[in-house]
Amino acid sequence: MPPISLELRDWQPGDEALALRLWGNAEVMRYVPGLLRDLEGAGRCIAAAMRAQEEHGVALWKVMEKGEFLGACGLHADGELAYHLLPEHQGRGIATRAALLALRRSGRRTIRAWTHPDNEGSVAVLKKLGACELEPEEGERSFVVPALIPAVPEEIEPLLSVCAPWFEQIGQPADVEALFRDRPPGPCRKEVLGIWERGLAGVVDLLHGYPDPRTWFIGLLVLSPDRRGQGLGVRVEQQLVTEARVSGVQRMRLGVQFNNTAGRRFWERCGYTVLGEAPLMEAEDPKPTVWLMEKELPVRSSGRVPGAGG
Repeated sequence: MPPISLELRDWQPGDEALALRLWGNAEVMRYVPGLLRDLEGAGRCIAAAMRAQEEHGVALWKVMEKGEFLGACGLHADGELAYHLLPEHQGRGIATRAALLALRRSGRRTIRAWTHPDNEGSVAVLKKLGACELEPEEGERSFVVPALIPAVPEEIEPLLSVCAPWFEQIGQPADVEALFRDRPPGPCRKEVLGIWERGLAGVVDLLHGYPDPRTWFIGLLVLSPDRRGQGLGVRVEQQLVTEARVSGVQRMRLGVQFNNTAGRRFWERCGYTVLGEAPLMEAEDPKPTVWLMEKELPVRSSGRVPGAGG
């Protein structure tokens, strides 16, 4: 599946007709209060979005594809994720793609979402982002979404320290410098991402385009001891897979050390299978010490999901 090229653009004066076309559409606003009635109201919405961008660095940005207006997606000032698409663009995965862009652009470390109980399309988008459903609030379904934010060594070092027993168990040092430094040869792109959900909960080392352009390699996924066994790892993997698929990636790959049998069971539950055995990526000794595991990413169906925004 080739990735769809989307952009999130700021609202500008003169966009009133676009805003009215979106937020004045009864189908778009079926589960959301505040249906626009005229261009004057649309102008107030645009002014509010521009003010939010200036004051808080977030807004419900315009979703554009090759110059065509599709809808709006972004965050409110309080960190609430929202997405509204024109009816003709719903059910195509656009909301999921736009939401991923909004999460990355915002840099927010606390992401919440609320949706009407009957809005199953919106819930489907949130599940693809790895959202965890909480107790209902004021009659709406409530969610928290893990935020994967580019990390810096200073904030990751304390996390690795509390995870030192896990690193000792698998025979690896909890070395923050190596985490940010080490990478295989070649043109792949490396990201070290902090996992934020109610505080810093873990870290992911992700290699884009390794060992080939259609593969992402998870070099490390470790959670703080107090966040393990709660499903967060599975939800983070879900968000990574969703982002990989919308980027045109065909498979996820990783290595699990022979003495980390619990890790192998976790990845098998996530759908990974063992390809074979290999040495550690950075090891000089060619003797195999890890299971090489892979997950093929299915091609997304083109069928519409009735009522879905994504």
